[in-house]
Order: sequence, then structure tokens, then C-alpha cells
Amino acid sequence: MQKKSSIVFLLSDFHAPNYEEALRRLSFRHDVIAVYNKDQLEDRFVHAGLVEFIDPESGHKILCDTSDKMVTTRIQASFAEHREQTRSLVARSGADFLTIDTHPIRELAHFMDRRLARFH
Repeated sequence: MQKKSSIVFLLSDFHAPNYEEALRRLSFRHDVIAVYNKDQLEDRFVHAGLVEFIDPESGHKILCDTSDKMVTTRIQASFAEHREQTRSLVARSGADFLTIDTHPIRELAHFMDRRLARFH
């Protein structure tokens, strides 16, 4: 196993396109931990009636009825699918993947304990 020069924490929503090659190159030289900051709304969507969502990068807008169970189920499924696709891409790139939500410090400490145990 090649000695890595640094531990790199990459915090992102991982919605940017075409980052796999850059992540693979970074992981080759460094011990990379991709940290996905999961919003609580990904699991417990608020029923707030009609809500307009805006993609901050493209400006694309979509109007959703968050009171409709089928709509919220599809939104939650989309979040889960994105998270799993990201987890798979990160693994293929040679980095570790960590999801953090409500207790980030505790979760990070447990994650680092598990990683340390792998190397001993």
C-alpha cells in the first residue's frame, strides 16, 4: 500500500458534474474522506404545500406540492439515490465516504475510530 501524504476531508453536496477523475487523482496521492452533509429534510420532508425549488447553479425552477405523499416520496427517493450513487463513485475513486447529519462531531469521531481499527 502506497503511503499517503495527507488526510484530506472533502465536504460537498456532490452535485457538481464530472468530478470523478479529479477525486481519483486526489485519492491516489492523499487519504481522502468525502464527507456528505445530509440535510434532515432528506428523510423527513416537511409538508408545506406548494414550494418552489431553485437550483442555485443553473437557476432552474420547479414548483412542487409538498403536501402530496407521492411527490415527497419521489423527492426522498431522489435524495437516497443521489447519496448511493455518490457513495459508489467515491468508492471507485479510492476515497472513503462519510455521511454526517445531526451529530457531526460524534459521527466523525466514530468514523475515525473505525478507520483506525482497519489499519491496526
